[in-house]
Amino acid sequence: MANLPLRRAARRALRPASLLLLGCVLAACSSTQPPPVALGPSSSQELEQRAFAEFDRGLDLASEGRLAEAERAQRHAVDLAEQLTDPAHPALASALFGLAAVHAEQGRYGEAELALSRSVQALLAGGLEMQVLLPEAAVLAGMIALEQGRLLDSELAFREGCRMRRAFFGAESVEMAECSLFFARLAYERAYYDESRAHLVEARRIASARVAPNHPLHGELDDLGDALDRAAH
Repeated sequence: MANLPLRRAARRALRPASLLLLGCVLAACSSTQPPPVALGPSSSQELEQRAFAEFDRGLDLASEGRLAEAERAQRHAVDLAEQLTDPAHPALASALFGLAAVHAEQGRYGEAELALSRSVQALLAGGLEMQVLLPEAAVLAGMIALEQGRLLDSELAFREGCRMRRAFFGAESVEMAECSLFFARLAYERAYYDESRAHLVEARRIASARVAPNHPLHGELDDLGDALDRAAH
């Protein structure tokens, strides 16, 4: 999964909603601790700030390739979020999404799909402010299916995720450049090289207008272009 824009998707999806998303994360907890007590507004706000910092640390660890540490951070977030009384709490949905992303990076696809399924259940039960995560959940599902060779499942998930991305971000957004890259990879796996190249051209067109030349997306586009060139010989 290292060549897929998975970590960027997680960070992009979660950071803009951070003030709404992450709930109660405590510094240390175990199953032997007493049940959590009700918190006043100031205590709740402080814990939300600590929760965001902890979750973001997990994303940073994943971006550095320190996946075991990132997994522990995300599991910690999930364990703590499960202590909240609301099964659709944004903290639980986001932590499960992060855990799914880490498992996907580790190649543990069954565990990734389980965590992602729980995250989507929480998202669908939550308020409209949580819907920004649904496109990324669908895209992540497509990535996981693609890595397992389940090409039809991957296509269906990508189409749904990219449909929502277009509605949220617009047709000329960097998110849609990534969508074109997803479909280019999918076509490449099917050996539809002309179709893959057409999607790649579209991805490059949008990326050239939307992201800086040193953005990682350009490297991913170049990698696929090189693979297509090799396939043509």
